Amino acid sequence: MVTYPSPDAEKCNFLKPSQLFCVTVDSKNPEEAVKFIDFLVNSQECNEILLCERGILTNTKMGEAIIPKLSDADKKAIEFTNNVIIPTSSQVNPAPPEGSSEVSSLIGKMIERVCYQEISAEDAAQEIFDQGNEIMAANADK
Repeated sequence: MVTYPSPDAEKCNFLKPSQLFCVTVDSKNPEEAVKFIDFLVNSQECNEILLCERGILTNTKMGEAIIPKLSDADKKAIEFTNNVIIPTSSQVNPAPPEGSSEVSSLIGKMIERVCYQEISAEDAAQEIFDQGNEIMAANADK
C-alpha cells in the first residue's frame, strides 16, 4: 500500500478522527456527558471492550494498551497508520464555521435551479454571494 499521490510527498495526507465528541450547550447534564466522553476516550477498561470498533484510537496510551487484544488486521492497520500515514500527514483543516452547512445547502439549491433552467448561472452566483454573505453574517457571533 502507498499513500495518495501528491506533489508534496512529506505532507500528502491528513489524519482525521472517525468521530468527534462534543457536549451541546443545551445539555441538561454537561458534567456527566463530559465524564462519559472521557470514559470512551481515556478509560483502558472501556477501550479493552471496544478495541478498534470506533476506528484506530487517537489516544496513543490507550492504543498501546489494547494492541495485545487486537486482530492481526487491526494491528496491520495501526502499523500502517503509525509508520506511513502519520509521518506524511499535515494538520487536518479546522471545523467549518457556523452557517457553512446552510451555504452549502443554498449552493445545492442554486445548482438545481440552474440545471432546470429556472435561473441563469450568473444570477445563481449572485444569489449565492448575497445570501451566503447574509447567512455567514447572521452566524458570525455564534
